[in-house]
Amino acid sequence: MLKMLNSGIVKKINGVVSTGKESVVIHCNGGRIKTKGKECVIPNECVFKIHKTSLNEFSRRREYIDSRYAGFLNSSTKKLIDIWALKEVHNLNRLRRAGVLCPEVVAHRKQILLLSFIGNEGIPAPTLHEAVFSSTQLKSAYEQLLAAIKTMFHKCKLVHGDLSEYNLLWFNGALHVIDLSQAVLTEHSSALSYLYRDCTNMYNYFKDRGLKCLVDARKMFCEVTGFDVQYTDESSFLIRIEHLQRNVS
Repeated sequence: MLKMLNSGIVKKINGVVSTGKESVVIHCNGGRIKTKGKECVIPNECVFKIHKTSLNEFSRRREYIDSRYAGFLNSSTKKLIDIWALKEVHNLNRLRRAGVLCPEVVAHRKQILLLSFIGNEGIPAPTLHEAVFSSTQLKSAYEQLLAAIKTMFHKCKLVHGDLSEYNLLWFNGALHVIDLSQAVLTEHSSALSYLYRDCTNMYNYFKDRGLKCLVDARKMFCEVTGFDVQYTDESSFLIRIEHLQRNVS
């Protein structure tokens, strides 16, 4: 962070926005950066996202390393956390190219990402867990979520893998996807299982919020993927997903 501050990429480091098991997010004010000889202005409000280097549970995250980074699976935990951060950079860039709302990657140094800030005047946008919706806004959030998951699956070839009301932000009437480090390619051996888990999480969230005309998680999965999955119960659905994944991988 100090290198970015001293180089002028960042003008001022403010306070901590959030902290979790895997990372710390710190609000800052952007400065200027030279890219290919041209001076570019950094967004006024940014955040440092710092992936923790002493993550005891990181070994459990190895299952989310897809074919792009398979060569690093036997690396040290510290190196893997650098790769974890790089993976988030690549995933965020994929989403932005496809038009999915998410933070913009401004700069990246090992386990530290400088991202655009989703919020205003240092106040972060609420997560879906925190947001207060009218019935119209809730329906809009659901529709935007489905569109985002579909675009991620079909255009980005990605599955979020940890989707919940805690890593979706609601800002100015629009849904923003965050925390993409664990997102995997659709060819990953567990991608469809992760997607179904994402659908289940979001179905439970919107059901608890009282959204009407909500399809269940299995139908949501089929709507997102376009697969015509024939099933009679939960067990048969999971078996069909496994068979589908073998054909996709």
